[in-house]
Amino acid sequence: MLDINTVTYTREAAEKSFENLPNDFSTFSVSTPDGKLLREQLLEIDSQNQGKSSYDYDVSFAIDMYSLFKDEYSINNLTAVSEDFWRWLQLEIIPDIVFNRHGKKEKQFYSERRRIWLRQMWWYIHLSWQGDSETTSIVLKNNTTDTVMSLVDRIGVGYDVNVYREIMKQYAPFGPERDIFRRVMVLHVAQGELIAPELVEGGVQGYVSRLFGEINAE
Repeated sequence: MLDINTVTYTREAAEKSFENLPNDFSTFSVSTPDGKLLREQLLEIDSQNQGKSSYDYDVSFAIDMYSLFKDEYSINNLTAVSEDFWRWLQLEIIPDIVFNRHGKKEKQFYSERRRIWLRQMWWYIHLSWQGDSETTSIVLKNNTTDTVMSLVDRIGVGYDVNVYREIMKQYAPFGPERDIFRRVMVLHVAQGELIAPELVEGGVQGYVSRLFGEINAE
């Protein structure tokens, strides 16, 4: 089994591979057996999610990918935050899937850290994870691509994953009311440096409920 937690892939290598991407992927192949297996698994996920809208496709693909990497490949957070792994995945294993979703755009393939497509989507699912695929899908179903960016772009070093998962859970009934989400995230970022959510009455759940209450979300 491929050890995805040891992948190294420089920006220079990514740039070169991007420049050499073909216009026709019909003959694209992966040389190593482990790489071929991973490609086949992701192609199957892609096939199962065809015909959906852009956001629905992104979320469904990402949830299935998240489960695959978590359960079969034991991905760790150092790999998940690494640009190397996601560049390698998108350029060496499934460039056709990325191309079909975004076209030949540098920022989604490799050049902008927060816009590398599957890196962004993995973190969106990780920060929204509700314990299983079905429940997570329900929580995210009414959101939009703006929600993805608003969530992932605001995380920083030392973020509390349980707080973000609770925010996504309590926001679910409001989606896609983007202003509510934006205001809650801004308030949390401001208060998170001053308040320990687990020490608030009701713990993390109580802290998040208070956030929504303070912006008068109904």
